[in-house]
Amino acid sequence: MQQMAPPGAIWVAEATYWAAREAFEWQVLGPMPVKGRAAPVPVYEPHGRLQVRSRFDPVVWRGLTQFTGRDSELERLLAAWGEVQQGYGRVVSVVGEAGLGKSRLVYEFKQRLEQEAARYVEGTCFTYGDGIS
Repeated sequence: MQQMAPPGAIWVAEATYWAAREAFEWQVLGPMPVKGRAAPVPVYEPHGRLQVRSRFDPVVWRGLTQFTGRDSELERLLAAWGEVQQGYGRVVSVVGEAGLGKSRLVYEFKQRLEQEAARYVEGTCFTYGDGIS
């Protein structure tokens, strides 16, 4: 793609597009013949970075399903928030295997905090940091 793109442009093939699709606005340039490939390859060009605060933001933009199955966990977060409002300091960690709905749970909790115009601090950790405290 680097050799095909005009000077100053960035063109990417499908694998790079799928890896970075939620971080940029894209223009589909269409299938193009590529040396060494029998069939034309889909080509994409990034046009501006999207303003995302987390990797969950693009999921929200695409639309969410109904929030189910995490009511008790959400209630525990809201109970901790209630203690904070009474003047007690709290730190909450949401830990679990991939795909269990941690990001969605935190999203729903933050939605509740935003309804109250509450201030909070959020942190994340590296996905590869199992051995890092």
